[in-house]
Amino acid sequence: MKKILIIINSQQMDLNAVLFACHVAKLSGSDLSAFFLENIVVEKREAVLNEDNFLSNDFRIYNQKVQIREDNISLFKGIVEQEGINAQVRFETGVPLIEVLSASRFADVVIVDPSTSFSKTDSTMPTQFVRDLLQGACCPVILVPEEFDFIDNILFFYDGSKSSIFAIKQFTYLFPELHGRKAKVLYMNKDADSLVDDDIEVVNWLKEHYIDIEFATMDRYTTEAFFDYLRDKKNDVIVIGAYGRGLLSSFFVYDTEKEINQQNTLPLFITHY
Repeated sequence: MKKILIIINSQQMDLNAVLFACHVAKLSGSDLSAFFLENIVVEKREAVLNEDNFLSNDFRIYNQKVQIREDNISLFKGIVEQEGINAQVRFETGVPLIEVLSASRFADVVIVDPSTSFSKTDSTMPTQFVRDLLQGACCPVILVPEEFDFIDNILFFYDGSKSSIFAIKQFTYLFPELHGRKAKVLYMNKDADSLVDDDIEVVNWLKEHYIDIEFATMDRYTTEAFFDYLRDKKNDVIVIGAYGRGLLSSFFVYDTEKEINQQNTLPLFITHY
């Protein structure tokens, strides 16, 4: 892997996402390209040319946004310099989703915080912007967890579909540096007892790439069982294919009894066939 694209709302930069992207860049020896995005009602040039016609409050708000953006870009540059990472910064004021989908054509992977949004009314998790990104991205997407230390284990979710196999291959090709880590294939088929030859071949293929590989099945094919399995996982990265998007909402479900999020403590590598 050579190029990582991190998506940043220039008005709300997530330091955890930046640090996670730096970790992945250092792990893979990749360049990091930061895409600072925002929806600007009035561009700077227009503001300068028509300052006399502006309401003073509008002009003040615009200048505040410019200052926040410049401060965040400066902070980002300081972090990557300290981490010793080769990074580029790009700022766009167009439609964020269109800009990101276009840039994803020329990236190996996109990193984004699941809370990234350019709409004040979007409080879903992941946000609609992130869901649309997952749907249209031309490369794999990694959703950043709330907390992160390092990647020590790999958890492949497999349901026998082409998408899940494709995700397994994409992750394996992009991160050869992790071939020495422990990897597990979790069989996510409702008929988990009926393993076929193709399923065995997946394990055999992975054995060619990973030193320590394990295959397991779930006793129950339910969302509750899924999270029971993940509950105590730490330092794992989860790899899922397009079918896994149906589980995305469950990753961020709020548990009213325990007053905590169900998950969002593990990075999610998602791609589609």
